[in-house]
Amino acid sequence: MKIDIEGKFYNNLMFLSNLFILNFCFIITSIFIITIGDSLASSYHVIFLMKENKVNNVFKQYFKAFKLNFKQSLPLFIGHLFLLFTSIYFIMMFYGGETRTDKIYFSLMVIFFLFIFYHMVYTYALLGRYENNTKNIIINAFKIGIINYKANIIIFLFLFTVYSLFLFNTITIIFGASIFITIGFSLVRYVVSTYLLKVFKKYES
Repeated sequence: MKIDIEGKFYNNLMFLSNLFILNFCFIITSIFIITIGDSLASSYHVIFLMKENKVNNVFKQYFKAFKLNFKQSLPLFIGHLFLLFTSIYFIMMFYGGETRTDKIYFSLMVIFFLFIFYHMVYTYALLGRYENNTKNIIINAFKIGIINYKANIIIFLFLFTVYSLFLFNTITIIFGASIFITIGFSLVRYVVSTYLLKVFKKYES
């Protein structure tokens, strides 16, 4: 039997295998928690290459990016982690408060949490795609995240829908865990990167 290397079946098989390898690399490098930022940036780096048909070795390209971005991503992620936990702490503190002040602070903390969330999305995507200093990465992630609110809404709704479905009950949690262990993290990031790439292309042209 002759295999058509340009055929749809072969291309789909290669796509899934690349996602599987990328997912494995992401999980392995995220074990220490503080390296998750670097793992995110490296994942985006490979996914952007996949979208532009520039991938030849997922494993090699991933770890090359991981090594390159390590020093820059580490302090960024520690800072993001601190801000996320701080916002969650205050959200829980003011949740259910009956006074007007409690409700105002609760709303502000939710907004702050969403701001940090979006800043993280753009920060590690920018880090994975471009070479830039930390200051410019932080500023650009802030500016792009503010301007492109439509993309933010789409990304949030997509992620909210995915994780809500998987966390619906015990069966979906088990099913979701099996998906994320294999290709889930990479697949979700691949979908998100579709919108991020459209945003970045506007500033590249």
